[in-house]
Amino acid sequence: MREFTPAPAVVLLVAALLLASASALAQDAQGGVDSDSTFNSLGGSASDPRSAPGDISATPQDGRRNPGQDRPGSSTPQPSNRRGGTHSDRRGESPWEQRDAQRPVFLSGRVVMAGGEAPSQPVVVKMGCGGNPSPRAYTDAKGRFSFQANDSQPLTAVDAGAGSSLGHRTPQTGPFGRMNLFHCHLVADLPGYRSDRLALGSAGSLERNDVGTIVLHRLEGLEGHTVSATTLAAPRGATKAYGRGIRTLRRMSPNYERSIAHLEKAVEVYPEFAEAWAALGEARLGVDDLLGAKEALTRSIEADPRLLRPYQPLMQMAFMHSEWEALASLSEQYLKLSRASGYARYLAATASAQVGRLDQAESLVQQLKEEGGSERWPLIHVVMAMVYESRAQFERAATEYETFLGVSTEPTTIARVRRMLHDWQALGVIKPRNQDP
Repeated sequence: MREFTPAPAVVLLVAALLLASASALAQDAQGGVDSDSTFNSLGGSASDPRSAPGDISATPQDGRRNPGQDRPGSSTPQPSNRRGGTHSDRRGESPWEQRDAQRPVFLSGRVVMAGGEAPSQPVVVKMGCGGNPSPRAYTDAKGRFSFQANDSQPLTAVDAGAGSSLGHRTPQTGPFGRMNLFHCHLVADLPGYRSDRLALGSAGSLERNDVGTIVLHRLEGLEGHTVSATTLAAPRGATKAYGRGIRTLRRMSPNYERSIAHLEKAVEVYPEFAEAWAALGEARLGVDDLLGAKEALTRSIEADPRLLRPYQPLMQMAFMHSEWEALASLSEQYLKLSRASGYARYLAATASAQVGRLDQAESLVQQLKEEGGSERWPLIHVVMAMVYESRAQFERAATEYETFLGVSTEPTTIARVRRMLHDWQALGVIKPRNQDP
């Protein structure tokens, strides 16, 4: 077998994750769903272990294809019909089938804490259908939610850009306005809490589709909090503006500009208002103001470092922009506040692998494996494979990729990994494998 020098900073996983359109199903070790989101796809062109891919965020030169043009989950955008996928999905159907496909199907339900009470703050409800959960709605003051199931639009820019919808297939409406949602599920997203997984069934456009109740459970070892002490100290004018901004932000069709105006007034009146800064960051994400969002979220952490809410979008933005040192720092801070968060641990492992802290990445992946995260976190095997590749341990890397193939359900990702292993065999760096589907 030939020997090769390992490629520095192998980025097979992250090339696609960064450039594809929050957040793989994130589940904690207790068998439920970690409220934080992560990703479930990979890409890149590291088939030849002798070739270093270089900086994946750099502009392609010499006519080479942009990494974002050849990755799982990436394709030419199609105009959405807002009812059930893209316009091209419906070509060849009869006028009656197209009419049925345009009928909106709404799902409603409720989110409660383990004690039965409604959450003290808005919670994001996500739906997954054969892929990663995609944010679909916020809860109201009583924990209730409602959203259109056959509308694929994300809530904010970071939802669309941070991988939250990778592998997700928006269900389409069939004959007589019915939808088959038996392959779909709902989870609730509140930092520091684990969500039950609510399986779905059939739903109709002319029915009241009450899907039931999602229960949130507090994670063990939680040191951070979901409500800031600065909120209790805020003056009346600030809390009033904050309340208006939150109500506007949590509507089924949020008015981000109006919400931003209210929240900016809140932090102007009371600059230490951590929750208002966090909400302002989310609202700015809704209008694609990433720099403004980052500033607001950072101010939230400065006002109250123990508030969990601003960390997740900041980690997602660091991931999107290849800011690995920042991601490593943020995920480390978050793990101190919520040590049971599989999401933060996964991101910390990915960041560590990218900056060359291979031992730390390996340790974090082993922790997730020991907690039974292999099936719930397929990409931990890819991170581990990256570590082995960097050490020129290609047989061990191949074994991790094969394990990933056994637990992943994303077809494009599976095809890419199979092709890469085939190339490695052709190069003679690993022994022949049986890769028949």
